[in-house]
Amino acid sequence: EYSIFDLLSKSWDYDATVPIVEKLSLALFSLEANLSGSFLHYMRSYRNGIKLDIVKLLKEHGLINSAFNWSWRAYLNMQTDAQFKTNLGDEFDNYVRFLLEGSEEKFTLLDLSSDNIYNHIINNASFSGSVNGTFASSLTYNFEKDKNLLQKDKIDISVDYLAAKMVLLTNKTTNKNVIVNYKRKHDPNDEYKIYHGKYNLTDKKVVYVDISDSLEYNFLMDPFTDKPENKHQNIQFLLLVNKKCPSLVGVFTTFKASFELTATPVSDITSLLSVYVESKSKGIFIHNYTGNSKDAFVLSGAQLKMSHPDLTYHNINAYNSTKTIFKSNIL
Repeated sequence: EYSIFDLLSKSWDYDATVPIVEKLSLALFSLEANLSGSFLHYMRSYRNGIKLDIVKLLKEHGLINSAFNWSWRAYLNMQTDAQFKTNLGDEFDNYVRFLLEGSEEKFTLLDLSSDNIYNHIINNASFSGSVNGTFASSLTYNFEKDKNLLQKDKIDISVDYLAAKMVLLTNKTTNKNVIVNYKRKHDPNDEYKIYHGKYNLTDKKVVYVDISDSLEYNFLMDPFTDKPENKHQNIQFLLLVNKKCPSLVGVFTTFKASFELTATPVSDITSLLSVYVESKSKGIFIHNYTGNSKDAFVLSGAQLKMSHPDLTYHNINAYNSTKTIFKSNIL
């Protein structure tokens, strides 16, 4: 028994890649026909912009086009160029991301009706080196409360042409954010794509960042919590897509991705009592004020009750806190 995840993880014509013969034998490979049918349905109904003209696609596959396109893959590539001025690899890339985006309730791989929208992916994922997962590999972060040890993982994944795979990342730590540093080890290629995916609660869909060319990239994962405002924020993923579309049999077309992930736990600060900046050698009076005077700079919450004649206080009685990472890309 196969699922769509099994089919996405390998080229959709994996079992029928002999030119000409595959056109005569596609009925024997119904699984791949189902996946390509799903792709064509996306192109006809959900593609952004101009939709696929199915009638044109079927009518133009005559003797002349058959002679120049020995595989269905090559013919579809010709049609995407003719109808959209794009190529099959770009369209497949958009298709996979759309499936995992969750913007269309009737055409998505996310479990939008569940408390965990990634349920279907988790059911397919491999854990701790298990061979069960075909599409997704899973990494879990669960740091101890009083320890700040790093977790470093070396990832090597092979992705066939016109296929995709995922690394699903979950922060199960209840009291700490996790900053994950991605460091690319393989050489970049325009047809080998890596995206960072995170569900956006405002847009109600997964938002992607293309990190394919980035040597390093950092992202922040929220702690595990049942708070509605942090829903799904402790689970994120890296999506790998191989856009290569060989005209005949695929040779030297495998995307051999290699990267290192380093996770660092960070205390989850949601409320501020007080904060000040000091120098170990000069104390707290290190800030220059108008008139060339030196003083301390202290931020205090409404509950802080202190009295000191030499301190200048900047009181904040009401505030909201947000977390983000600055300078997340290093090219």
